[in-house]
Amino acid sequence: MREILEGEHFVERSNSEVESLDKCAMKAAKDKDEVERLIKEFQPYLRGQVHHYTGSDNRNEDELFSSALTAFYEAIISYDAKKGHFFPFAKKVVGLRLIDCMRKIYRTQQNVISL
Repeated sequence: MREILEGEHFVERSNSEVESLDKCAMKAAKDKDEVERLIKEFQPYLRGQVHHYTGSDNRNEDELFSSALTAFYEAIISYDAKKGHFFPFAKKVVGLRLIDCMRKIYRTQQNVISL
C-alpha cells in the first residue's frame, strides 16, 4: 500500500493503482491529451499545495499556482520510472518550485520595503 492523492487528500492505494499512475505519467510524456488530463486531475492537489504555502494570505496565489502547474508539467515530462514512482517525484518537484517562488516573492517584498 502507498499514499496517493484523492481530491485534496492522501489515501492509501494498492501498488497496482500507484503503478497505474506511473504508467499514465509515462504515457503523458508522449501524449499532449494525456498531459492535459493528468494536469486537470491534479489541479485540486496543486491548489492545496499553493494554499499550504500561502495560508490565509492569497495575494500571490495566482503566481504560485502558475508555478505549481509549470512544475507539475515539467515533472511529467522528466519522469523516469526507473528512479521511483511518479507521485512522490511530482510532489517533490512542485514543493521545491513553490519554495523557490516564495523566496523570490519574499525578496521582492523586502526590496520594495527597503526602498
